[in-house]
Amino acid sequence: MMRSLRGPRQLTSICALFLLMARPLSSQQITWRTVATLYGDNTEFFTPYRVGETILGGQLSSWFDGVLGPHASVDLGLFADRRAGSNQFVDSLKPILSFRYRTTHGLGVFGTLETVDRHGLLEPLMVTTREITTPIEYGAQWIEHTSNFHGEVWINWQKINQPDQREQFEVGNVYRFDPLRWVTLQAQQLWYHRGGQLFNPTPVTNNYAEGPGITVHDSIAHLGSAYVSAWELWSNGHIDPFYPAGRPDHGHGTYLRAGVSPHQWEIGRAHV
Repeated sequence: MMRSLRGPRQLTSICALFLLMARPLSSQQITWRTVATLYGDNTEFFTPYRVGETILGGQLSSWFDGVLGPHASVDLGLFADRRAGSNQFVDSLKPILSFRYRTTHGLGVFGTLETVDRHGLLEPLMVTTREITTPIEYGAQWIEHTSNFHGEVWINWQKINQPDQREQFEVGNVYRFDPLRWVTLQAQQLWYHRGGQLFNPTPVTNNYAEGPGITVHDSIAHLGSAYVSAWELWSNGHIDPFYPAGRPDHGHGTYLRAGVSPHQWEIGRAHV
């Protein structure tokens, strides 16, 4: 896992490297983009998918988008996170560095990934605080989007194999198909791998979760848009190699979700 970078010397080195890398793009079109996010999250209540905690802070992403041609571009910049109550000036400082290739309906990324809404993963597959705690991911992905289909495949490489840590990565894919105006068919898969036996004899562990789902959605008079979703989910394997004896290594369940969004503002959602 990439370590946080602190101190003026490290920051100066990163900025200097960033400027040197940006110079070859000077003859091409370059756009400077900045996104600031203020976040607050409180879960001091029971939920099967979250631990109780309060998170407050702000994040800043600033990068140059350099166009290399009709299909290719490079993003170069920095991401900073400042958690409220911390003694550090910046709690996390990470590079934004990616090569992006676009087609008529697709986007390929190598480097810093697109992570909007946790890649679209359901809450039982990916905790919602991931959007706050880990908005920056590194690896490779392909996103395909048409008028009635959306698909994404990615690998998020979290840790490299070293003497003091094990190899760790996630592989996921999500698909959404709209055969009718009011019906959406979906499927999601997420595979978590922890290996790295080169330096560590601890057994390799894998956890695999998947499930198909269907959503019925339409506009209702005086209520706006509404939807009802049903998913059947399965999981297999353990993330922790030292799991307690007797803990099942597989399971399944049904996940239901519904919501109403008058004037595109969602005021009700129910999970079962």
